Amino acid sequence: MEALQEENKKIGGFSKLMPYQTPKFLILTAVVGSLFNGSMQPLVGIIFSYLLTALSTPTELLYDRDDPSSINDPERNGTPYMKS
Repeated sequence: MEALQEENKKIGGFSKLMPYQTPKFLILTAVVGSLFNGSMQPLVGIIFSYLLTALSTPTELLYDRDDPSSINDPERNGTPYMKS
């Protein structure tokens, strides 16, 4: 019994499980898939932050202050919201 315990101390937990993983290339496939899935959330966060920045920009910054008619405002340039 003590010999078995000494042998188990020398071998790590992952090494004990490796004989049960028969197609070894699936380990690499799983690692690549995990890296891909793990990179998606930060990428979506970056895209979402750009979108929120664009949507939260005040309208005063979107047109030329010297030419107020350059803003696309229906009350200023006389175009109705919905054409009938």
